[in-house]
Amino acid sequence: MSSLPKQLSSHPHGAMLYLYNSSIATLKLILGTGKRTTLLLVLCSPENLLDIFDVVRKQTLRSHTVKWLLLLQGIEAQTNVILRLEANIFEGTQVLILTKISSEIFYFYSSRSDVFGLTRFDYKGSWNSENITKRKLLLTLITSGDEKHYLNMAGRKLVVSAIESWPFLGLPKSSFNGTTTPPSGMEARILDNLGSTLNFTYEILVPEDKKWGNPQPDGTVTGLMGMVARGEAHLAFPVITDMRAKLIDYTLPFYREPLAIFTRAATEKSRALAVFSPFTTMVWLCIIFSIIVTGPILYILSYTIHTYTEMREKWTLEKYSFAIFRIMVTQGNCLSFRYWPQRLLTFSWSLFCIVISALYSGTLTAVLAIPTFETPIDSLEDLPRAVKDGFAIGVMEDSSNELLFRW
Repeated sequence: MSSLPKQLSSHPHGAMLYLYNSSIATLKLILGTGKRTTLLLVLCSPENLLDIFDVVRKQTLRSHTVKWLLLLQGIEAQTNVILRLEANIFEGTQVLILTKISSEIFYFYSSRSDVFGLTRFDYKGSWNSENITKRKLLLTLITSGDEKHYLNMAGRKLVVSAIESWPFLGLPKSSFNGTTTPPSGMEARILDNLGSTLNFTYEILVPEDKKWGNPQPDGTVTGLMGMVARGEAHLAFPVITDMRAKLIDYTLPFYREPLAIFTRAATEKSRALAVFSPFTTMVWLCIIFSIIVTGPILYILSYTIHTYTEMREKWTLEKYSFAIFRIMVTQGNCLSFRYWPQRLLTFSWSLFCIVISALYSGTLTAVLAIPTFETPIDSLEDLPRAVKDGFAIGVMEDSSNELLFRW
């Protein structure tokens, strides 16, 4: 048997060797994040093997992408394990048992689900460790699943966990004449079509808390999600989230629901301070700062030039600062310089003032001509600010939206 893990590890579906450990952290990771079909080879005593499946049952760990390969020795161990597993594993759990009868012969068993949803083990034949053809047959059996059984479910009744969510699903209702209207909506039509094709019937159960359901900090699962995770229902129609995908298996999505945020109606902004509206507070502060520092910079530059040229400075700091301010408010330039450093600084400042003035006048005209409205929440980035301003975020309890906003 030492060559078997090596053969399986080269299989395109992937294989993994799991040595028994009292901690189930690794097992949770394997069953919770499997994205491709993986063969899980378990090596331990029959007692520890059954303990593993007891933990899997109690922790509601399951995955349709993982197949268990159990290695046993002797008919007695095989009978004990099969009897316990048939009564203890979830429907759909794929288990393969390879029992060593002698040094050359192994019996091969595979799990399946009967028409009542109970797990049964079927004898698939014997396997000779020296026969290459039968080794290939083993790999073929490993990659085969239990899907064919579900093509005809022989009139089996499935339990569907659901809550009222029109137009997706309308629950059955009793009328005045004593009759009961059938379920309606998109999801009911899907169930009816699947039932007629796969030959099954269904009944709808509403969870006691009437919630969609999410995993809770104490490890429990609420709502219809909890019913499916605990095996109390066979299927449900919850919104797909990463947290829920760790507990149940999803089909391909059949509907993509848009998410919208509703707030109170936008109100028209007051025009009392419209003169300041073209620029944000930060822009205004930057403009004021540039006016304050440009005058002293020009004064220091002129003073330095006149010191080295032994010319007397005629202008004071106050006059330079006022001249810079005159240029900003488009009152003309009263400065005249002989040297290029002073001219270059003055030209750059004048160009900056022309651009700012054009932007301000154009934006102010648009603001005064067309009414503007203030939206309380315009994007997801506005939500934290809105909450600080007194807004409350309302979502359906235990819904996928609540989980989204918790993050």
